[in-house]
Amino acid sequence: MASWHWKWAQELYLHLPDGHGELATAGLLIAAMLVIVYFLLNFWSVKLFAHSNTAITIFKLVVPAATGVALIVSGFIREISLSVFTARPMRLISRQC
Repeated sequence: MASWHWKWAQELYLHLPDGHGELATAGLLIAAMLVIVYFLLNFWSVKLFAHSNTAITIFKLVVPAATGVALIVSGFIREISLSVFTARPMRLISRQC
């Protein structure tokens, strides 16, 4: 920012005689605020990711388990197993079309 053309930006950085420089007090305060903002943003993002990851994991466990239970239960119901899983002769299928 020391090379920027705006005066307010150049005042945030102090040029030292040896060619190096350091942040002025206002520059240090802005840098500290940015560190705090980035920390909070990162903290809340990780927290949000943890909650969403938990929800996705539960979904990925519940849906296949419920599907398995539904398939097992449907196998014990006589009407469903006869009508869905029983092969039909080709002559009956061709007459329905």
